[in-house]
Amino acid sequence: MVNKHHLKASGESWCPDCVRAWPVVEIESESLPDDSHFVVVEVGDRAVWKDPNCPFRKDPRTKLLVIPTLKRWNQPQKLEGDQCEKSDLVSMLFNDED
Repeated sequence: MVNKHHLKASGESWCPDCVRAWPVVEIESESLPDDSHFVVVEVGDRAVWKDPNCPFRKDPRTKLLVIPTLKRWNQPQKLEGDQCEKSDLVSMLFNDED
């Protein structure tokens, strides 16, 4: 599961960290095993994300603190923030054998 930005009306992202991480995530996602499910979840615009009651912050299944976040669903492995910009870490997360 990938949590990322929501685009502004201009088509630009409000989240510079997501903009930097997305090309790495796209490239590394090409190496995902065939039986993988790669899900991208948008957290909303900046106001929604910054709200302390944002559902992505409060939900016990996600408990997001940072975007972007890459997470193996129902597993402890995850990358946050600038970790998502590092090809070696993203590759390791995507290809970890649980």
